[in-house]
Amino acid sequence: MTPDEMGDALSEMPGKRYVIDSLSSVIRKEGVDAAISLIKNHGGMITQDGGAILFLMYDNVHPPEDEIAVIRYADVYIHLIDERHGNEIERKMEIAKIKNANVPSRLFPYNITDEGIDLSTTARVV
Repeated sequence: MTPDEMGDALSEMPGKRYVIDSLSSVIRKEGVDAAISLIKNHGGMITQDGGAILFLMYDNVHPPEDEIAVIRYADVYIHLIDERHGNEIERKMEIAKIKNANVPSRLFPYNITDEGIDLSTTARVV
């Protein structure tokens, strides 16, 4: 699907919440400028009406300058990190950008459950 077709599909869908999987596919097929256009033109249209759109972008797929260009146009940038320790997976969320707000200075542990993502927001005192 081209970015224009994706934008047309978004404008025809009912609802206020959207997930696009993935912006990485758009960048690889159409280039970073097409991805930025999708964010600016269609993402802005949805958020203006009180909606939310989540664009997924995968790590280690794009040159750093393409990632930076996309991040510049995002209102919020969240980086999901997973580390493997033997047979255990430790998942952390980094909130790296929030438009017009300060970002938290820590990582938030999370787990994936049947109901969705369980985010731990409590801090431990040692």
